Amino acid sequence: MSFRICRPRVVFLVILAVATVCRAASASQPVRTFFQDGRFIDEVIIDGRPPDNYRAPAVIVPSTDVSAGIVTLPNVPAFNWCYGCSATSAAMLMGYYDNNGYPNMYTGPANGGVCPMTNAIWGYGQCPLSATRQGYDGRNILGHVDDYWRSSGNCNADPYVGAWTEHTHGDCTGDYMGTNQSKYSNCDGATTFYFYTDGSPLYDYGGSEPSRRDGCRGMKLFVQSRGYSVSTNFSQYIYGYNGITRGFTFQDFQAEIDQGRPVLIQVTGHTMLGYGYDSATQTIYIHDTWDHNHHSMTWGGSYSGMAHYGVTVLRLSCSGAGPTITAQPVGGTRCVGESMWFNVTATGATTYQWRKNGTDIAGATMPNFTLTSVQPADAGDYDCVVGSLCGSTTSAIATLVVNSPPAITSGPSDRSVFAGDTATFSITATGSGLLYQWQVSSDGGSSFTDVTEGVGATTPSYTTGETTPADNGKKFRCVVSGPCPPSVVSAAATLTVDTAVVLLSEGFESAVPPEGWTMQYVTGEAPWEQHAGDLRLKLQRRLVRLNLRYYVAAVDRVAYLL
Repeated sequence: MSFRICRPRVVFLVILAVATVCRAASASQPVRTFFQDGRFIDEVIIDGRPPDNYRAPAVIVPSTDVSAGIVTLPNVPAFNWCYGCSATSAAMLMGYYDNNGYPNMYTGPANGGVCPMTNAIWGYGQCPLSATRQGYDGRNILGHVDDYWRSSGNCNADPYVGAWTEHTHGDCTGDYMGTNQSKYSNCDGATTFYFYTDGSPLYDYGGSEPSRRDGCRGMKLFVQSRGYSVSTNFSQYIYGYNGITRGFTFQDFQAEIDQGRPVLIQVTGHTMLGYGYDSATQTIYIHDTWDHNHHSMTWGGSYSGMAHYGVTVLRLSCSGAGPTITAQPVGGTRCVGESMWFNVTATGATTYQWRKNGTDIAGATMPNFTLTSVQPADAGDYDCVVGSLCGSTTSAIATLVVNSPPAITSGPSDRSVFAGDTATFSITATGSGLLYQWQVSSDGGSSFTDVTEGVGATTPSYTTGETTPADNGKKFRCVVSGPCPPSVVSAAATLTVDTAVVLLSEGFESAVPPEGWTMQYVTGEAPWEQHAGDLRLKLQRRLVRLNLRYYVAAVDRVAYLL
């Protein structure tokens, strides 16, 4: 491939005159250099078409993760080539703004009047936002293609010239950018851009009109025709190109994307749209006008053999107020392991940032945010900061409550009591919203039923009623449930019921033991010991209740129950 760079030869007479000389270079775009108002300017003609038998590899674009230095803009359409790569790239840019707060960029009938995310709805190579055409998108009059297009690379006068009245410009970027138009010295498929040779930005250039049209200026004119304003528009060589030290840098590109503004990427003979970056590798994400896929390239490198040399930047003014939230996110309650979805709907929004408890969530930069397997640490207050070129607004708070399933960490233990006493069984459990139900088994644990006596049957600690010998051997367990399944069942604890004994010496028949106690007699010496304040009878194999005290008379050795 080759192109011509025409460099000036300056001759000083009474006034400054400029002639041009041309030299060959390894590229495929014509470049003419001229001198105007004290500065050198490059006129670059871009006429790229998709290659016949090649498409660049598609890539998977990562979600925005500011902490990792990755930012990609949402809702950026991907159009395949439609009568000029520059006009098509500009159409994708306008389609992005149509979806993000500037709804008058596209006003046709497709997709309910909102610019689609691809031009497949109109057919391959057709896009009324790039180049209008009779019979497409409800148009019943002649349009851009009808008036200006013959065939790719054709440099003859446009079809309408001398044949019919040119259509009124409107609806498509190609009209205003001068694409395909012989009156602006553009062959079919071509658009012209202008750059200062020293790498400074060239703003809204109109110095070659009416014979030529700057595509950058044409983009501004299109925006104005749709009822919006442009604060800044310029084309600029990138830093390092041809040794330039004033050029547009990768950091400048990052700043544009961070502000929600895609950028036209100029490579040799071709225009693409950049909409994201990865700062770690200086990768930029692009739509290349060859297909509907995502693609990438290294900043300042080459794309399919075409060297990156410049950018075209368009900054829109605010279109009224900032974004308006029309549907607020809604909180909810989830069990551990379940998914939770947060959604916000807004008009006029170009950026989204979800937060938890007021802190940005890395990568959560879409209108929806999903937690696929919630954990207790995910509980909290979520909101979304929705932004645009005209400001930002914050959604209502959506609270996420995370419940944990029940788990028993200890208990219950076996219990041994005397008849007439009560027995207490306890467990310790963790989880959310716990419910307890104690159960009893009278058949050795083969079956259980809910307890009907005692105190605390639905609490972590259950106390039986007064026991009888018939309660001996019963088993008790607790079923713990909650809002999150599954319920858990504790181990079974066994109740042992002993018969208590009153020890009396012979001749003390008048003693009346408590209910459930038996009365026995002992003769001879009855040695007693005191242990921790309680008296126990060693002669008796079964110890009496620890909380009873006995008094032994010094003379007759009779044991009195106190």
